[in-house]
Order: sequence, then C-alpha cells, then structure tokens
Amino acid sequence: VGDMGMESVPVPVDPGWGIVESRSHQHAAFGYRFYPHLLQGEGFFLAVFRSRRPSTPAHLQPARLTEAVMA
Repeated sequence: VGDMGMESVPVPVDPGWGIVESRSHQHAAFGYRFYPHLLQGEGFFLAVFRSRRPSTPAHLQPARLTEAVMA
C-alpha cells in the first residue's frame, strides 16, 4: 500500500455472516466492517496487510557478536 511496501490481503467472507467488505479509494485496499446492527457486538473494522519485502525470521538470522562475548 503506497510506499510502505505493503499489500492488502483479501479475506474470504461468507455473505451470511453480515460482514461488509469495502475498498479504499486511494489504494483499493480491502477492509471489513462489522456493523453492530448487522452483527452481535459493538462493531469494529478489520484490514489485513502483508509486507512485500523479503524477510528472514529472527531465529534464522546470523547472531551478532559483541565485544563482551568475544572477550
């Protein structure tokens, strides 16, 4: 989305659930509206984003040695 290196991830939603899918005007990002008059509860908004940049999980990254460890 924009210059943040993210992409919007659509979430499969069953029409019977009462969740309203929306798209942003600027980036066409998916969003999901949980309106209180359509669902039980107070209502909220949900969007899912994924980084487009490759990343390495922390447990696979090489360890950094410090002076204290090397001494």
